[in-house]
Amino acid sequence: MKVFNLISAGKSQRNSRHIRAQRAMINRLECHTKHKANTWSFVSIKGTALTAVALNSREFGEGLYKAGAFILICAIYVAVSLSAQSAQAAFNPAKVFDKKCSSCHSIGGGDLKGPDLKDITKRRDRKWLLEFIPSAETMINAGDPEAVKVYNKYGQKDMPDQKLSETEINAILDFIETGGQQEISLDVKSALDATEEDVLRGQEIYLGSIALESGGPACVACHSVGQHGPLGGGTLAKDLTHIYSDYKDKGLSVALKKLAFPVMEEVYAGKPLTDEEAYSLKAFLYKADKEGLEASDFQKKFLFLGLGGAILAMGVIDFTWRRRRKQSVRRNRGGLR
Repeated sequence: MKVFNLISAGKSQRNSRHIRAQRAMINRLECHTKHKANTWSFVSIKGTALTAVALNSREFGEGLYKAGAFILICAIYVAVSLSAQSAQAAFNPAKVFDKKCSSCHSIGGGDLKGPDLKDITKRRDRKWLLEFIPSAETMINAGDPEAVKVYNKYGQKDMPDQKLSETEINAILDFIETGGQQEISLDVKSALDATEEDVLRGQEIYLGSIALESGGPACVACHSVGQHGPLGGGTLAKDLTHIYSDYKDKGLSVALKKLAFPVMEEVYAGKPLTDEEAYSLKAFLYKADKEGLEASDFQKKFLFLGLGGAILAMGVIDFTWRRRRKQSVRRNRGGLR
């Protein structure tokens, strides 16, 4: 019993020394440091070995938030500026005009299918042009007096919608104001000088009898020209019988070389016509225009042929069905006892 008491007393003394040492350490850790702008507190909790460090500065937090927001805004501004500069550098108004506009318009070279665009910003308000160029058809259908006047003056020819931003249209208008030169100048040979051989070759190119060097599809797949081709050609796109009169000689040369029309631009991407192919086609279209025989009769024949084919197919189906039915009845009768 005495030994037990001595052991207990020893343990008690060791615990007391340990507690005193722990309290002394915590007291030494307790400190408060203050700053004029920021206050940092090292808080020691008595009775535990945990010391928490907390930031109590509202001014410091607000400053950090403002600095982060400023850096983010600057980064966005720089990114947008670089993107705009890159897009502007990539957009070449001369190339775009040459590709999309020069088939129907010139700058100081006279009217083609559409009006000569020299001094267009002096004749028309720029705000009106910014609305007309993306969708002329919308303004015509809305009854805009100037749009309707232009439409009627140039033979009521539709102008394709242009997928261009306001910035891009302004760049093109600025290019026109400078009287800018088109990138590609064509040495135009008149269709009036074409030989019968040129006309025949153009017809064969149109029909696909002579394949295009670039591998593009034959014109007859989508277009019709007079009474040429099986059933008068395709009906997906415009009848080209009088296209020579619409574009005139120079305009048609440009149109055939550029193919700057929404569908054709995609179909013939990287597959342009050669100068010889374009001239032969122009010679063929000139002759077709002089003959003036459109393909409307062929379209009616195609309709009647389709109806006739449908009636014939129904007749074959009916005959086959009746025959099979008779054979089935005979087999059934032969099976009865």
